[in-house]
Amino acid sequence: MENATTEWGPWQAYVDAQYVFYLEDGWITVVASVVQLFLLLSLILNEGRNFASSGLTSKTTSLRKTIFKPINIILLSMVLCNLGSAIGNLIWVQFGRDDSYNLLTQIVSVVTVTLGGLFQLLVMVNTWHRGRHVVNVVFPRSACLLRMILPFYAILQIIQIIATGIYMITGDLKIQSLVGTIIYAVSIAAAASMLLFDIFFIAVFSIYLNRIKLEGLNLDTKRLAVVSQYGIASVVCVQITLAANIVINQIWLETAPQLDMNLWYALYHVLDLTPLAYISLQFAMKLALLKEKSREQNARVEVVENAKRISKQKETFSGRSS
Repeated sequence: MENATTEWGPWQAYVDAQYVFYLEDGWITVVASVVQLFLLLSLILNEGRNFASSGLTSKTTSLRKTIFKPINIILLSMVLCNLGSAIGNLIWVQFGRDDSYNLLTQIVSVVTVTLGGLFQLLVMVNTWHRGRHVVNVVFPRSACLLRMILPFYAILQIIQIIATGIYMITGDLKIQSLVGTIIYAVSIAAAASMLLFDIFFIAVFSIYLNRIKLEGLNLDTKRLAVVSQYGIASVVCVQITLAANIVINQIWLETAPQLDMNLWYALYHVLDLTPLAYISLQFAMKLALLKEKSREQNARVEVVENAKRISKQKETFSGRSS
């Protein structure tokens, strides 16, 4: 412990607190992620049953189609990435506290960074997948440009993951210095890309909600309204995570910590736990969309039944008149 104190100097109390964050938030994330997996399974089964009850296909086929829907694969991948990152942090706390340069810790660190980068990419893919129909209504010509941002962001994440792996494996200080500069530059580019991407979608969702507020809701606009409402909340959640990450990285660049320990706690808890909040928002959106879809189907069935009843009444009246 004395070596650690000598190594970290004025940062020692903050580094010790970081281990506590990883331990607390790691277990919270593990438990919450398991619950989220069960919730997702429940939503998928419910969606499959509703699809089967429509009579368009068999129960087995409808369940298979529901499971492999792109949005369900995205949601499942996000939960697993967040769960994997939490497990990686717990392993790091267990085996890397006294020796952060052992092989297991290095491998776990690279895997955790990889899962974190993949989670961020999935967040952007999810935003695009959910919001593309709103974009087509508000700014249809921008769809092609937005699709180009996703592979660009993916390339940045791949570069960051590879650079992090090199940084962890190599023992050459010059290489570490160079790679560290690359990681910093790429992380800024990735953060800027996500910021612009999110600002655009906040604008699109806000414009759409304002438009339907003036024009009124109907069967064709209600689901997009749900997407826009939850979309704004989701983007705000992402930006809170991004802001906390930027602040923490800037603090680590200081020679000595200049902030209150309570604020340090708050920043790390926000950074670690907002992914859970983001995923929960996606589940809430999915549930709201399923309910809206059910209401739409019931409304259309009611319209058809009313039309049949009116037609039958007309036939009866016509028969009596003749």
